[in-house]
Amino acid sequence: MRSSLFLLMLLAAPLTASAQQKDALAFRCETLIRTLPISQHPQVHQAYTKPDANLGDVVDQIDGLAAMDNADAQFAIGRMQQHGICAQQNTAGAIAYLTRAAENGSREAQEALASAYYGGRNAPPANRMDIAPDYVKAYAWSRVAGDEQAVNQIRRRLSTAQIGEAEALSVQLIRTVAERARASRQ
Repeated sequence: MRSSLFLLMLLAAPLTASAQQKDALAFRCETLIRTLPISQHPQVHQAYTKPDANLGDVVDQIDGLAAMDNADAQFAIGRMQQHGICAQQNTAGAIAYLTRAAENGSREAQEALASAYYGGRNAPPANRMDIAPDYVKAYAWSRVAGDEQAVNQIRRRLSTAQIGEAEALSVQLIRTVAERARASRQ
């Protein structure tokens, strides 16, 4: 049973939160959703255009699409949890959703993970998470995303053994992405 991430976020807002503060949270949520690729999905668009539309319904629609392995929806839920917009901030949940989206072929998710693992808490704000840098994972996701410039930059930070580990992880991730792409076409 799915629960509305958005409604949970509003319910978790301090009881003393004013209507103006709740409106600001809703505005941030809607702004985020409209900037993400999932906003173009027909079911999400339909949820927005219903006469009695509310953000809870839209977020539920995105959550349902994520459960059906829609990479754009998984990326959206990952971003929501990463930034604490439309959902409670949850680094582990954000990484899980972004990883699923990346494995399902979302280049944006692959790049976001590469940047987050490279910079950790010091990554650019859009990709910052409360994690320590992990150059092996940053290398692997950069390789999956096809960002050879980043791969070469990260390679300079790795030992020979770490490069081998990163290459092996890259091969594994590339296979996973290819297998999921084949499965989705069937």
